[in-house]
Order: sequence, then C-alpha cells, then structure tokens
Amino acid sequence: MSIFNGKDGWKKDVDKFVDENNLQDVDKEYDDALRKIAISKKLSGSAPILDRQSQYLTQYYQEMIEQNYILMRQNQEIINQLRKLNSK
Repeated sequence: MSIFNGKDGWKKDVDKFVDENNLQDVDKEYDDALRKIAISKKLSGSAPILDRQSQYLTQYYQEMIEQNYILMRQNQEIINQLRKLNSK
C-alpha cells in the first residue's frame, strides 16, 4: 500500500510527516512503515501528559525519534550513492 493513496483518511497527516522530516526520497518499499510511524506520531501527540516524569520521558523519546529520522535520511543517501556507483 502506498502512503500516498489516502484510502484510510490519513493522507494529509502522512504527507505532512514525510515533508516535515524530508523523507520524500526514502524507497517506496518503506511506505507502509512511514505511514505507521506518521499515524502513531499523530495519535501519540494528542495524548495528555500528566506529570513531569512523563514529560521528560516523552521529550527523550521524541529526541530519539528525531535521531532515527536523520539516520533514515543518511542511510537513503548512502543507498542512492551506492546505486550510482554500481550502475557505472
């Protein structure tokens, strides 16, 4: 399933997530994973934070998630460069 087909009503949220995190170049085989991450992030962002410890944990996990987005982009760039080298 492509994240861009919009059959489940999450198209706008998924597109926004992909754009905000510069993940447009990630291989299409990962569309479903990106879709799940985007929906999960949207749903968890609306949950109330009840105490300071939860707030700290939420911030910590958010930082880890952001690091993963950076790694995804870097890995995709490496994959793209390797494909260029192999096609020569």
